[in-house]
Amino acid sequence: MPYKKLLLPLVMLLITTVDFVQAQKKQKVEYKFGKIQPQDFLINASGIDSASSAIKLFDIGNCYFEISPISKSFVYVYERHIRYKILNKNGYDYANYSIGLHKSNNESKEVLEFMNAATYNMVDGVMTTSKIDKDSKFTEEVNKNTVFKKFTLPNVKEGSIIEYKYKIKSDFIFNLRGWSFQSEIPTLWS
Repeated sequence: MPYKKLLLPLVMLLITTVDFVQAQKKQKVEYKFGKIQPQDFLINASGIDSASSAIKLFDIGNCYFEISPISKSFVYVYERHIRYKILNKNGYDYANYSIGLHKSNNESKEVLEFMNAATYNMVDGVMTTSKIDKDSKFTEEVNKNTVFKKFTLPNVKEGSIIEYKYKIKSDFIFNLRGWSFQSEIPTLWS
């Protein structure tokens, strides 16, 4: 008799779990750097967000651990890919991007392994791409433990789509970077 009472909740739990896993598979969205769809240029803020200066089209991150070939200890790898649509001049600030990197006295550090960024504009129905160049990359040392890598994208104007993709490797495996699903502008996918 007691088994019958457990059977129904167990079956319901199994069905719910299968439905959840299927929903997660259906929602998987992949974005490739530089693969801009023409309809992305038509996206605008609406409703309560209609006064927004920009829209975050997506903000995707990934964090995982690997063994460092140099130190033979664990490091964490943080990857991020962000795409914005600039709606008006107040959104131009999103073309200036800054990444904070830390180091300590015992030689532990964070390293920006990879950075790619570009601006996309529609000119006479044709998409143009302006990639970031060496003159648009800066390093600012705040103190002996903190450095900011700064980037400024070219040719940003109202209606531009801008994109950043980068990878950081960090020895600070107990200090993972935080994640915000929303920000001061609307976020369509996080």
